[in-house]
Amino acid sequence: MPKLKLSILLFACVLFLPFGAVFASEETSNLGSETLDPGLNGALVVSPTSSVASGTYTSSRTITLTATGSNSIRYTLDGTDPACPSTGTLYAGAFAVNSNKTLKAIACYVSDNSVSSPISTYTYAFVCATASVTNGTVGAYPGCEISCNAGYVLSGSSCVTQGGGGGGGSYVQPSTTTVSTTGMTIAELQAEIARIQALILQLQTQLLQMLGGGGTGTTTLPFLVDLQFGMVNNSEVKRLQEFLISKGFLAAGYNTGNYYQLTANAVAAYQASKGITPTNGRCGPQTRAAINADLGITL
Repeated sequence: MPKLKLSILLFACVLFLPFGAVFASEETSNLGSETLDPGLNGALVVSPTSSVASGTYTSSRTITLTATGSNSIRYTLDGTDPACPSTGTLYAGAFAVNSNKTLKAIACYVSDNSVSSPISTYTYAFVCATASVTNGTVGAYPGCEISCNAGYVLSGSSCVTQGGGGGGGSYVQPSTTTVSTTGMTIAELQAEIARIQALILQLQTQLLQMLGGGGTGTTTLPFLVDLQFGMVNNSEVKRLQEFLISKGFLAAGYNTGNYYQLTANAVAAYQASKGITPTNGRCGPQTRAAINADLGITL
């Protein structure tokens, strides 16, 4: 009887062995034909995110772009569409935006950047912190220079009534504003310098009026700040140009408030006439002292 059982068991093993081999062969075949995604490996494709949300701002913004798992990011600032692998600017690090821009960005995936995300879009607008003033006008961004109407002077960011002349003038306390220059662009710094210079001019006017001198003419005021090439829409530059015109060093009509080459040439000619060296066309301390002396002003 035991020999019979053993024979049956061996027969069963021989009978089912081919089926077991087929099953194993089929399983091995399935694993071998299955291929992992050579690119993303199941990673999520995401559009780039900007560190600065769309909006309206009054000063420069520094933008950082991120896209988890991406190989690279391409972007444009003119509203056109970037594309993988090479259309648009390759993002290499944070960048500044200080004028109206439409930012479009796309994330590129896998080693050859052949897989792309949807495009993300951000819109940035820039305006002057002071949009308008009573009795004056505000220049365009980024200069944002405030010009007051006749009879008014700038006090902080407001145009106030100019005091009377001849010793009877009343002092108008100018408003003070604490401004942080950290992170400002060159244009914003120039605008802040222009604002301070306008405030100095107001104080000069009031001082002369309180001392009973000068009336309201701007050329009777002393020059107290250095002026140089590249300054634009500047009231002190305009006064300098009016002085140079009155002395014949600059042609009439060039009192624009912009310190460009013609003004620099005129200053250099004035410096030469006064023996000031170097004749560099910059209105520095020596040149200002000579101008103030010509105006009959002793500081």
